[in-house]
Amino acid sequence: MLPISVIIPTMGVRNLKPTLDSLFNGSHMPGEILLCVPTRNAQLIQKYCRKNIKIIECSNKGQVIQRIEGFKRARYDFVLQLDDDIILDNKCLSILYDSILYLGKDCAISPQYFDTVSGKHSSSFSPKKILLFPKLFYYLLNGKNGFIDGKISKSGLNMGVSELNDKYYLSDWLPGGCILHHKENLILKNYLPFKGKAYAEDVIHSYYLKKSNVKLYVISKAKIYMNCYNNSTNYLKSFFEYINSIKFSYYAASLYGSNYLRYRICMYYYLINLTIIKIFKISQE
Repeated sequence: MLPISVIIPTMGVRNLKPTLDSLFNGSHMPGEILLCVPTRNAQLIQKYCRKNIKIIECSNKGQVIQRIEGFKRARYDFVLQLDDDIILDNKCLSILYDSILYLGKDCAISPQYFDTVSGKHSSSFSPKKILLFPKLFYYLLNGKNGFIDGKISKSGLNMGVSELNDKYYLSDWLPGGCILHHKENLILKNYLPFKGKAYAEDVIHSYYLKKSNVKLYVISKAKIYMNCYNNSTNYLKSFFEYINSIKFSYYAASLYGSNYLRYRICMYYYLINLTIIKIFKISQE
């Protein structure tokens, strides 16, 4: 058993069994799992209770707020924030634990992401996701440097990390679905300025971690699985979700001192790209 507290914010409506099974069936189990749920939905997850799983009832709902409540209750010196739709590879937790011990106290680390269905690697703004004049898009996004793994671009938008060979890759940001922290480095304030569904919270969270002198690494040998591709046939739903995300992503971009015009051009460019993908049902895999 590893001295790790796993914090999982949830609304209680998703089936948590795949995520929990991946934790219990891994090469090493965590010391405790805290399921952080709004009080009114707590009864929905009572069925998951067992010896080292605790339910934390939260008076306020929201991914970040619920996660912070879990952070405050964590018992162990290492804390894994985990989304409720993540499936960990068998050795993921032990690889992350060994890596954070090796890298020292001033770091937070994340695994690489793979699609549950196809098994393929996924990252934000990767070349496979830009169909319309990709070289032009990357120039607008980040100037002559173009796409750089794990960097916050000149537009303030985050670029994902491609499938790596580097054992430890120093990044500007970490996806929020799975991050292992030293407990002493946790951000315990609500850093989101808006209510509602949290978009770009991982980029904002990364900003505050780096501001606290925490280095961010992607660990190439650690793997997790989730539905990385939006296969929804409801284009209007996807469109409005994208529109709703803009105020969050611009706030995140502004923290990094982005150019507003460059940011807006890139967002509209990406929206056109998304529209083409949805209308013509083009696979992003």
